[in-house]
Amino acid sequence: MTAEAHIALLNERYRRGVPSNDIAEAGVLVRQFDRLDAGDDGKPWLPCPQSGYNSWCKAFGGLWASTLLAPGHHTSRLYMEGECGLVLAPKVSLFCAYSEDGNSMDGSKMCHGLHGDIDETTGEPTCIPGCNVPGQQCADRLAANPWHVGPYVAGCSYPPTQLKEALEAHRWGAAEQNRNVWNEMVIDLRTVTANMPDVVEGFFCPPSAGGEAKVKLARTRAAFMRQYERDEAMVLLLTLDTSKPEPFSALNAAAHGVAHGAAHGEDTRRPPYDTDPAHVHGDPHDPDPLHHT
Repeated sequence: MTAEAHIALLNERYRRGVPSNDIAEAGVLVRQFDRLDAGDDGKPWLPCPQSGYNSWCKAFGGLWASTLLAPGHHTSRLYMEGECGLVLAPKVSLFCAYSEDGNSMDGSKMCHGLHGDIDETTGEPTCIPGCNVPGQQCADRLAANPWHVGPYVAGCSYPPTQLKEALEAHRWGAAEQNRNVWNEMVIDLRTVTANMPDVVEGFFCPPSAGGEAKVKLARTRAAFMRQYERDEAMVLLLTLDTSKPEPFSALNAAAHGVAHGAAHGEDTRRPPYDTDPAHVHGDPHDPDPLHHT
């Protein structure tokens, strides 16, 4: 498959996306770089490391926040302005879905185990990373309030089996309440690492990203291709412009030229920085600094 044909498939998946329990039918899954990854080691396509100098974010090493884009959801908005990221193939599994920003980094949603906690007696989950447990999910809140109007409920998650309901609530909130927000998909990172490298379809920047960010993205994508022996048609270098009916296009030629140069050993690691998770992005007093409503 050529790069052009691959981009056309992404745009078709985007156009056809509708609320569904099948991620492949629900649009295109993207994740923006939020430093909760192995980017400090030059590999932002991997989870936070669990040991070593750059393991400061290891508590979040089991989950990634992402969003599903499709016009059928009524809104197609990214959750961080100007930030680049990954296009993920529909090979992953979710811990949960939110109809809007879910505040998945809230301390009450962090588990003792990297991939959740289970009651040894009942076998029921007592903690799901970044998500609500049964009894506190959106369906439970709706059932407890027979006077509630519409499917939208703020601040709660849907299990993966109710992805369709989450996206329907997202669409309803946009159409009926004019809520121009993103949805949040909380990915089980075990399914990312198990499906590497096929799970990464491409690297993207939005049009508002600066030139330095695009250069960095091209170098990072070159490092990925070098590590996994992938070609340019398999791992796309993209602009993602959600204002367009076909939002995915090839990134500019200048960035491609940098990508080829990076194939000869340029360092893609991030420089050292403040490792306090509260200072990763935005207001240090924000309980969820990566995602803002």
